[in-house]
Amino acid sequence: MNNQALSAIVVDDDSMIREMLRLTLKRIGIIVLGEAGDAESATHIMDKENPDMVFLDIVLPGESGFSVLKKIRSSHPKTSVLMISGETGANKVKKAISEGAKGYIVKPFTPDKIIKAIKSAFPKFKQVE
Repeated sequence: MNNQALSAIVVDDDSMIREMLRLTLKRIGIIVLGEAGDAESATHIMDKENPDMVFLDIVLPGESGFSVLKKIRSSHPKTSVLMISGETGANKVKKAISEGAKGYIVKPFTPDKIIKAIKSAFPKFKQVE
């Protein structure tokens, strides 16, 4: 798989989390098409950009990340969603996966955790060194 074909958007209400994700993704060769800090902006960017993957926080201003996940699964079924949360409860993880998320990343996270989640969702992914 050509890494240039992989694109992402980052959705989190914490600008520092968005920046860390953006920098990690760029470093490994993934194109970041946009960022959003709330559900409404996330939905708008999704419809405009149609990325390969979305890093989606569960807790967002306005609608929850689960609500956004449902919209993405409905309108962009080929987009892989990787949920992000500080919540580690098994119920949240199970709900995310059962509703169509390809992975669940617990905050705080390291770049290695992000890379592992991407490789799980995209087994043929080869990161840029």
